[in-house]
Amino acid sequence: MKDFFKQVAATFVGLLIFSIISSIFIFIGLIGMSLSGSQSNTIKNNSVLVLNLSGSMNERVEDDFQAKITGQMTGQIGLDNLISGIRKAKNNDNIKGIYMEFGAFTADSYASMQAARNALEDFKKSGKWIVPTATSTPKATTIWHRWQIRFILIHKDKSTGEEYPHNASS
Repeated sequence: MKDFFKQVAATFVGLLIFSIISSIFIFIGLIGMSLSGSQSNTIKNNSVLVLNLSGSMNERVEDDFQAKITGQMTGQIGLDNLISGIRKAKNNDNIKGIYMEFGAFTADSYASMQAARNALEDFKKSGKWIVPTATSTPKATTIWHRWQIRFILIHKDKSTGEEYPHNASS
């Protein structure tokens, strides 16, 4: 019977030590999270918003926790995130314009393209500039007509040999 009480006491002491150590790590983690959450990113004057439009644009994109941990890029752009970023850039006096980099880009619907186009037109009404470029897709001119904004395209079409920069307006 003595051995039984020794085992119970040893188990109790072990659980107590484990609880204390776990509480210390949780406390340190909470302090770290509170300190990192209070930091805000400041945007310097004359900054440019760079939109890398490569991949697919869907109406909503959820954060993939596993992809973040492994470092894999999903290549998905959320329409709501894109419009929100454009609106924030419009209202921020430190951002002077948007530089758009098109790669292999697709949208889930014409309505999504129209919503993004409307957000870009609203951005342009604020007097700020937009410079879209595409170097990796041969169908870049089609993308530009869909967006119907003024663009400068730096591209050499391999089938025709035609060289750009090519200026077009809506």
